[in-house]
Amino acid sequence: MGIGYNYKCKRCGRKYSVTVGLPSLYPQAYRELRQQIWEYRQGLQPARAFRLMPRAAVKAERIVLYCENEGHWLAGYDCTLYLPNDPESIPKDEVPFPDDLEKDYHVAWEYKHRCGICRKYMHTATDEELQHLQCPGCKMENEAIGTFNWD
Repeated sequence: MGIGYNYKCKRCGRKYSVTVGLPSLYPQAYRELRQQIWEYRQGLQPARAFRLMPRAAVKAERIVLYCENEGHWLAGYDCTLYLPNDPESIPKDEVPFPDDLEKDYHVAWEYKHRCGICRKYMHTATDEELQHLQCPGCKMENEAIGTFNWD
């Protein structure tokens, strides 16, 4: 389960929202994300790393990437790849949940996304940054006008 944030731009009136956290259908989201990485739909670098480690696991948790320099943000997934600490003990088709990744896996390749404007690395947005995301249209910073739980 995750949380969503709703916004309405003070300048142009555009309404937008973002969601972060775990989807209720996590196993399905996990398989879809792995397929997207394999098909280069999450970028070139994750796909290349994944092809070198086909048994790698990924955390199918929605995040918002944020650029401190520009205020630019991007909703998506953290495509960091994890390998099992003991590959023999993990079934090949297992869908590891985030707690499993912390306990039974280690980071094999860290996902780093560059801002499309300034080319500096983006980070996962903090709760404070999520409260003040800029409008995707006119780039004015706005406050969240409400939150909601999502599945």
